[in-house]
Amino acid sequence: MFLSRADELIPDFERIRVLLASDGLLHWEPGGIFRTTCDIDIAYFPFDEQHCPLLIGAYSYYSSKMNISNRNAKISTHDFRLNGEWHVYDTDAVWNLTVLDCCPGKGYPHVVFILHLRRRNKFYMMNIVLPCVMLSVLIMIGFFLPPDAGEKISLGISVLLAFTVFLLMIADNIPRTSLAIPLMGK
Repeated sequence: MFLSRADELIPDFERIRVLLASDGLLHWEPGGIFRTTCDIDIAYFPFDEQHCPLLIGAYSYYSSKMNISNRNAKISTHDFRLNGEWHVYDTDAVWNLTVLDCCPGKGYPHVVFILHLRRRNKFYMMNIVLPCVMLSVLIMIGFFLPPDAGEKISLGISVLLAFTVFLLMIADNIPRTSLAIPLMGK
């Protein structure tokens, strides 16, 4: 059963769908798209894994007035869109109760959803790691050229310029943060 006032008086955007059980309990599933942010650790970039907790709770009502709970211990990912940079390899959903110092007998329920993400690193392998290895091989070739060869100086300058351009490209591709320096940058 969906509750609302007279249907002809309420515009569509003001209707609230609530499921009413015979024992008086109300079940409401709020819909919507939520945008969140997650702190990332780029120490192992581009081979990193992230764990992003999303806390959803209501701190307006105590658990005796309104309870938020999870139905499953995992998040259903069948509606997730494929992302070119991240792969969701696992999920968790944990119910918790926060009891504040001010109100020891009353708790606020919340659910923590955790997304376990793994970065897809094929792009970074082809555009950062492979060119770095190739430039390093060119530097090694410069050491094997005889000292009187004129090509040794031009090869060294060309590789130095290539490394400069390469470092500018890496700076654009590495996520910006001051909390950790990626192994690739070191």
